[in-house]
Amino acid sequence: MKRKIFIKWFDILDSTNNEALRGIKDYDNMSVIAARCQTAGKGQRGNRWYSEKGQNLMFSIVLKFSDFPAREQFLISQKASLGIKDYLENYGLDVKIKWPNDIYIADRKICGILIENAIRAGSLAYSIVGIGLNLNQTEWGDTAPNPTSLMKERPQASGYSPDEELPKLTGCIFSRIESDDTAGIKAGYHGAMYRLGERHLYENRLTGERFSGTITGVTEKGTLLVKNGEGAINEFAFKEISYL
Repeated sequence: MKRKIFIKWFDILDSTNNEALRGIKDYDNMSVIAARCQTAGKGQRGNRWYSEKGQNLMFSIVLKFSDFPAREQFLISQKASLGIKDYLENYGLDVKIKWPNDIYIADRKICGILIENAIRAGSLAYSIVGIGLNLNQTEWGDTAPNPTSLMKERPQASGYSPDEELPKLTGCIFSRIESDDTAGIKAGYHGAMYRLGERHLYENRLTGERFSGTITGVTEKGTLLVKNGEGAINEFAFKEISYL
């Protein structure tokens, strides 16, 4: 039997993550908070997430835990990323995950994820999984460097209904969230990594050095592993490396 998904729609919010945090005591586990418009949508590295009103999917999922070791929190990111990948693959798209959790079609970003965790005594108390997926928007001006959308990749005359697509997407994500196949999740994430095994140019944001390297995978804690030209494998935490 399919899980019944509770989605609370708002016409306008500052951000769905903020709303989830404000109501964290009242929202049940796996509640979904969605907005037609955000005035202060949040992206990674403190960036704003811009979206035309009613054109895309902007939502947050509330996850509450009773016994989830904080050291395994990257698994939440892996599961959410794979759930989005599953949804987009239903439309015949070739999907990659740009570490840690941007969703790419070729070299274009279609979806971003921002996860905010609360840790207590070494355990994960709850996670707010904020997701912005470009659904119908096809023009962004200078607000994003390399965007795409489902409409650009799979055009259809009537467009895509956010009300119809959100249950499909969250259903895919919940299937991954509820999976106990941890090894399969980690293997699936590894195999879907953007630029995996390819040599590209990167920048070490701690030193400013640019170097040619090859992504080889991630660690258990979610740091990125990149092999340099001399064959040494270096480990990077979030915000320590830039893709060039």
